[in-house]
Amino acid sequence: MPVRMTITFDDEEVFAALKAAAIKDGCAPKDIVISAIRELLESQEDEVLETELRESRAEWIRDGGIDAEALLVGIDVITEN
Repeated sequence: MPVRMTITFDDEEVFAALKAAAIKDGCAPKDIVISAIRELLESQEDEVLETELRESRAEWIRDGGIDAEALLVGIDVITEN
């Protein structure tokens, strides 16, 4: 469901650049704004995931985790015997 929002541009140059970009791209200014907001939200999500990945990796190292390849080789050795 569409939701309306009013944006006030305090910088006329930014607004003019937005309108020019919209004309160049053949779209409405709102499409550029929506795209920029999506990119911002995705990059923030990526930052959270990267932080969680670093934390998981640090925990794995701290707890003596082993490499998946080494684990699979070990499994092959066990199943061969």
